[in-house]
Amino acid sequence: MKRIALAALAATAVMATPAMAASAQQSTAFIAKRAIVCDLTGVVQEIDFGDLGNLGTAGAQTDNGINLLCNQPFSVNLKSQNGYLKLSATNPANLATGEAAPFTSGANPGFAAGLDYTATATVGSNTFTGNSSQILAGNVGVNLGNSPAVSVTGASIVYNTIPGTLPLLGGDYNDTLTITLTTLGV
Repeated sequence: MKRIALAALAATAVMATPAMAASAQQSTAFIAKRAIVCDLTGVVQEIDFGDLGNLGTAGAQTDNGINLLCNQPFSVNLKSQNGYLKLSATNPANLATGEAAPFTSGANPGFAAGLDYTATATVGSNTFTGNSSQILAGNVGVNLGNSPAVSVTGASIVYNTIPGTLPLLGGDYNDTLTITLTTLGV
């Protein structure tokens, strides 16, 4: 009888024990990608100061409607072909003796064969001004610093000549300014 009681007790214990719960787990990884964009559009291809005054005075020229979108922090670099507005001369002796004001003409003492200029950019609520005297001619650029990511439409740049102390030689003056934006990563 003890055996029957023990068997009955064991059977009751087995029935009272809950069945083992089943479990399943699955993970899902989400991935996406946004292309890195750093665009500068709407910059005019030519600024014409027109007729320069005796010392290089000219009316300000404004380039409106510039759009800038860089979706990462970026650096700004400027390069200048000449480093200033340079006289186009067929005789090299008429050119300036250096890349800094007063740009004295080698063959024409008392006259200038070059002229500095400024560029003032208004991007949103920020204003930045630089002038050509900060930039040497050639492939060596000037880093203006770094900026956080930005999206601006309708920015503007105002260009002005910086009158010199010597009268300018007659002729055509030119320079090419290149702006390079380089993303820095996040």
